[in-house]
Amino acid sequence: MIPRSLLRLLVGLIGVVGLGTIVAAARGVPTTVPRERMQAVYEELKTPYKWGPVLNGPNGTRVDNPRVFRAKDTWYMTYNHVEGSGGYEGWLATSDDLVRWTLRGRILAKGSGGWDTGSVGVYLGLQSLDVDRAYLPETFEGRYWLSYIGGRKDGFEAYPLNIGLASTDDPARVDGWRRLPENPILAVDNPDVGWWENRVQFASQLVRDPARKLGYEFLLFYNAKGRRDNVERIGVAGSHDLRHWQRPLRDPIVAGDPDFRISGDPQLLQMGDLYVLLYFRGVPAQEEVGDHETFACSYDLVHWTPWTGTGLTRVREPWEGRSAAHKPWVFRWQGVVYHFFNYTHVIDKKPYGGIGLATSRFIGKSYQCEELEIDRADGGYVVVPGMKLAGYRGVEFRGRQAGDAIRFVVEVPEAGEYDLRLGLLAEGNGPRFRALLDDAPLGGVLQPASEPTMRTECGLGVAKLDRAGAHRLTLVLEDDALRSGGGYLVLDSIECRKR
Repeated sequence: MIPRSLLRLLVGLIGVVGLGTIVAAARGVPTTVPRERMQAVYEELKTPYKWGPVLNGPNGTRVDNPRVFRAKDTWYMTYNHVEGSGGYEGWLATSDDLVRWTLRGRILAKGSGGWDTGSVGVYLGLQSLDVDRAYLPETFEGRYWLSYIGGRKDGFEAYPLNIGLASTDDPARVDGWRRLPENPILAVDNPDVGWWENRVQFASQLVRDPARKLGYEFLLFYNAKGRRDNVERIGVAGSHDLRHWQRPLRDPIVAGDPDFRISGDPQLLQMGDLYVLLYFRGVPAQEEVGDHETFACSYDLVHWTPWTGTGLTRVREPWEGRSAAHKPWVFRWQGVVYHFFNYTHVIDKKPYGGIGLATSRFIGKSYQCEELEIDRADGGYVVVPGMKLAGYRGVEFRGRQAGDAIRFVVEVPEAGEYDLRLGLLAEGNGPRFRALLDDAPLGGVLQPASEPTMRTECGLGVAKLDRAGAHRLTLVLEDDALRSGGGYLVLDSIECRKR
């Protein structure tokens, strides 16, 4: 029998340091991760090369929270769509190459009439924790699952927000997702709700942990905000059947920082015996660095060592606006780490957002035309301000007769063969033009689609660049298509994909 004095001491110790610390010490599990191991994780996951935007919302709306998976030899992305100041809805896009995405449609809509009638923000779940397989979703009970935040009010992240689950037999379809009858699985008014989450709950990741480090097969990592302050923190809940959930830890696992108002949008990976939690840090508005992605590591899912070095995508590019990379989704494909993230810029005092891509190795770049050096005499172009054309910014070419030209300077860090494509919008007579690279013809005569506000891409062909550095791309009008006025040719982006 344990003496009462020793029992009181143990109970007091648990209350001070937590059960997880005592269990970890008893098992001999380290509670901190060495600096050199943290550095090795950073070196493996850092993504310094930014491709550029890969998905914009239609008509200037906001899209965010990417979750990428592969099925039937096709890439898919679940993401959230926000129109104006309304609530989230879950959508689906597809791609053949991870950089060019096509909208497919809505997968989970508002208007249920219940607790989630005003907002439904989706996060595909049960994907592998292995960084080399994190694009492969697993099933439970023969179905694929996602978690989502839902709220009764129709507004952008309008409080309160709670967390539910939905499932389907085929995640590649836009229809077929069914909400779980037991929803919401976590709510801000649950009897066991934590002090750090009793105001609003946000993004989440549903995972399966075969090791059951916290005693549960299924875990839900999520960020939330409590009534005590205005700081978002990350915590975890556990379940044996996806329907009944408990909170095994009383405190968040990423506790926040006085210098960072948000620790959010977690993604859990596993690298050997180490768990790696990716998340983004939101910084005060006066800080110049902007939001950025970082991570923390743990051996037991209870004690986490935060990375204190440079962010995974810290350098901000002009197209990202004030709010740089945040809301990560990371995996490795054919030796390249792909890091999808959200960015937000403000135009005419309104926020517009899209999804961007950064990689561990240079695969090419989507150059945003309004940010490039432009050479055109006599004011023959104008940078389109704001979201004038279907959510795209760009350079409006004002050539009026055959032979008029506009030149862009693009820089590549490596020599090699590149597949060049031009993203643009056209209206009116569908002007024809030719492309030259360093004054050498590139492909034949091109004619874009002429439907109003319909973005299109023109393949310019394959170019062999024998040196790194600056190259000049020239577009020359082939005829007088724009002379009559009333139409436009807006150049959105120049893609240079390394072969």
